[in-house]
Amino acid sequence: MVASIVMTYVYVLEISDNSADEDSISGAQRYLEALTSFRTLYTSEVINTITDAEGDALTITHNYKNIKNAIPLLATLSMALGDEIGKFQSGAKTALYSPFPFPWRKQESKKIFSGPFAEEAWASLLQEPHTPYYRFEVINDNKYIRYAVADLMRPSCIDCHNNHPDTPKSDWQVGDVRGIIEVLLPVSIAKDKQQSSLQKTFIVLSSFLLVIFCILCLFIARIKQSEQRLTRSNTQLVKQGNILTIANIEVEAARIKLSNYATELEEKVDLRTKQLQEHQQQLIQSEKFSSLGVLAAGVAHEINNPTAFVKSNMQVLTEYMTSIQLIMQKYNALEEHIVKSNNIGLIKTLERVQQLKSTHNLDYILSDVNSLLLDSSSGLDRIITIVQDLKRVSYVGSNELTKVDLNSDVIESALHLVRNELKFKCSLTTSFSKLPLYACRPNELGQVIINLLMNAGDAITDKGMDMGMVNITSEVNKANIIISITDNGTGIADENITKIFDPFFTTKGLGIGTGLGLSISNGIIKKHGGTLSVSSHSGQGSTFTITLPLTLSI
Repeated sequence: MVASIVMTYVYVLEISDNSADEDSISGAQRYLEALTSFRTLYTSEVINTITDAEGDALTITHNYKNIKNAIPLLATLSMALGDEIGKFQSGAKTALYSPFPFPWRKQESKKIFSGPFAEEAWASLLQEPHTPYYRFEVINDNKYIRYAVADLMRPSCIDCHNNHPDTPKSDWQVGDVRGIIEVLLPVSIAKDKQQSSLQKTFIVLSSFLLVIFCILCLFIARIKQSEQRLTRSNTQLVKQGNILTIANIEVEAARIKLSNYATELEEKVDLRTKQLQEHQQQLIQSEKFSSLGVLAAGVAHEINNPTAFVKSNMQVLTEYMTSIQLIMQKYNALEEHIVKSNNIGLIKTLERVQQLKSTHNLDYILSDVNSLLLDSSSGLDRIITIVQDLKRVSYVGSNELTKVDLNSDVIESALHLVRNELKFKCSLTTSFSKLPLYACRPNELGQVIINLLMNAGDAITDKGMDMGMVNITSEVNKANIIISITDNGTGIADENITKIFDPFFTTKGLGIGTGLGLSISNGIIKKHGGTLSVSSHSGQGSTFTITLPLTLSI
C-alpha cells in the first residue's frame, strides 16, 4: 500500500507537470487569438471607417496622447491593451516586434531581436507562418512559456503600411509576415498550486495508511491473545468466548445505534432552535414593519390633509393672479390713454404711481409670479406622490391578495421612497415591460424591493466609486413575472454566495446590519410562491432576480 501510494503520487505529479504545460500552451493560444480578433475588429470597424470618411477629423498615429483629435495606430493600441491585460494575468506580458520597425520602434525592436528567442521565432514563422513557435524558460526562478505567432498582413492593413510616410517597407502583400506577436505567461503559479494540492492529498493518504496500519496491528494483537486463551481453555471456555463475542457485537451495535440516535436528536434540537430564533426575529421584524406602517400611514394622512387644502389654495391663487394680470393689462392701456390726454394732474399722478411700481418692481413680480405658482404646484404634486407611495408601501392590511400593477404600484413606489437616499451613490435606470395585473401583498413586495435597492446602494458605496449604476427591469414570460435589480458594486465573495439568505448572516460592519433583510425578503417571495435568486462576481456587481408565478395573476 505504501509503495502504491508513493508510485501514484509520483505518477500524478508527472501528469500534473505535463497538464500545467499544456494548460499554459492553451492559455497562451487563447490569449493571442483574442488579441488578434481585437486587432482585426479595430482595423475593420475603426481604422477603415475613419479613413473612408470624408475630411480629416481624426489622426491615426503612435503619438496619439500628445496630438489633439488623434487615435492610436493598431500596433500601438495592441501593445497598450496587452500591458493593461497583463496587470490582471499574474505577470503576463505581451510584445509586438518586427525586423521592419517604424522609426520610433527601432531601438525597441533591436533590443528584442538581440535575444535568441526572437531570432529563432522569426526564422520558424517565416517557414511556417501558421504554426506557433513556443518554448518554456525559467526567469527569476519561475517557469514561463514564451508563445509567438506570426503577425500576417491582412487586406485591411496593406494600404496603411505601404503608404505611411515612415514605413520601412512599401511593397507589402497580403499574407506577408509583418512581425511577431508574443505573449509571456507564468507556468509556475498553476504548477505550484497543483503540487501543493497533491502534497496535501499525499499527507491525507499517508495518515489514512497509518491509521489502517495501527488498526491492523491492534487487530492482529487481539487475535494472538484470543489464540492464547483458546489454547489454555477447554470447549466450555470456547463456547463462553463465543457467547461473549456475540454479546460484545450486540453491545457495540446498540452503542452505535444509540450514538446515532443522540446525534440525530442533537441535529434536530439545533435545527429547531435555529428555526425558533429565525421565527422569533421574523415576528419581531414583522411587528416593527406593522408599527412603522401604522405610524407612516398616520403621518402620510396628516401630511395629505394640509397638502390638499394648500393645493386648492394654490389653484385659487392662480385664478386670482390671472384676474390681476388681466386688470393690469387694462391698466397699462389706461396709462397710455392718460399720457395722450395731456392732463397735467393725471400725468403727475401717473408718474407717482409709476415711481411706486418701479420701487416695488411690480413688472418683475407680475412676470415671475406665474413661475413661482407653477413651481409651488409641482412641489405640492411631488409631496402628494410621495405621500401616496408612503401610504401604499406602509399599508398594514389583511393577508388577502390585492390586484396591482407591479410596475407602478410596487416598483415605482419603492423607487420614490429610496431615490433621495440613492441619488448621491448611483444612477438609477429602469426598463419595464407591460405586466398583467397581479394578485399579491403589495406592501410586502414593496419592502423586498426597498431592501434590495438599499443593499445595492451599500455595495456601491463600499466599492468607493464616484458614481455607480443600479438598473431595474421587469418582464413576463409564459409562466412567470421576472423582476431584476442589477448593480456594479463590490459583488459577493464565492464563499458567501450560499449563505446570504441565512438568518443573521451579514457582510456589513458591526451595528450596521442585522442579517435578516435578505432572509425575510426570501421568505416573503416564497410566501408568494416565487423564488429570490442571486448572481454575483466579486468586484463586478450583483443581480438579484425575483421570479413570481403567473398562477397568481388576474
